[in-house]
Amino acid sequence: MSVYIEYAIIDNLIIDYLLLKSTFYIIKQKVKFLRIILTAILGTVTAILLPLTGINALLIFFIKILLAFVMIFLAGEYKSIRAYFLALGVFLALTFVSGGAVIAMLYALNLDFVFKDASISYKAEIPLSAIILTAVIISKICVKIAHSVYKKKNIFPFIRKMEIVVKGKPFSMTGFIDSGNRLFAKKTGSPIIIISEKTFKKLNMFFYVGKPYGKLDFSTVSGDGQMLVYSIDEVIVYGVEKIVYDYVYLGVSKMVYTDDYDVILHPAIINV
Repeated sequence: MSVYIEYAIIDNLIIDYLLLKSTFYIIKQKVKFLRIILTAILGTVTAILLPLTGINALLIFFIKILLAFVMIFLAGEYKSIRAYFLALGVFLALTFVSGGAVIAMLYALNLDFVFKDASISYKAEIPLSAIILTAVIISKICVKIAHSVYKKKNIFPFIRKMEIVVKGKPFSMTGFIDSGNRLFAKKTGSPIIIISEKTFKKLNMFFYVGKPYGKLDFSTVSGDGQMLVYSIDEVIVYGVEKIVYDYVYLGVSKMVYTDDYDVILHPAIINV
């Protein structure tokens, strides 16, 4: 009995959490982890206690439907009744689909199970939810790896090893050739390359860049912004051939954040 209860607790807690998490992911609503986990605990406790009450399976089924209303209400924050019922509908749909998936998995694993009191009982060495959770984690890792490979494949042709030279001293970086970067210094007409604040702090820690040349207003799809612009000696870009470009300005932007490259290069530097 103790093993059954332990498995039931683990199964219900993990599956309820995954169902709630998936529901709010589908409707694109951010929710706090604590709210989801507490709601999943409520669902788990109710699911464990209901069969012990002795009430018939049909009544347990309707109580579980009512419980779904309560769980969705507690787990999220809604701007309208329509938004609440959308979340509820998705949650119920996922619940029924997952129920079918669990039965299919039990058949596939050749495990003995019975459907009693509107719930499934089975015999196994490990909780079924552990298998489901492992499958979810592995699939998420595979999706992230695939996304990373696809992203790197697309940007790889535009990545270059490069150096920024400040007061005669080179600083090695990775640059990305962005044809959309059309920023020029107004007074001199020199191209402006862009780096993140994080990269600039690292650069400034080794070589004091000096006082900013000025400020530059810019607009992107993400919104309007302003960046400090600094004058540097030159930029050296390595590719099929080595390119050395003098009289370049360095823009420092909060909107640049990626681990794939440090600098957004100006196409004028490499004649794109």
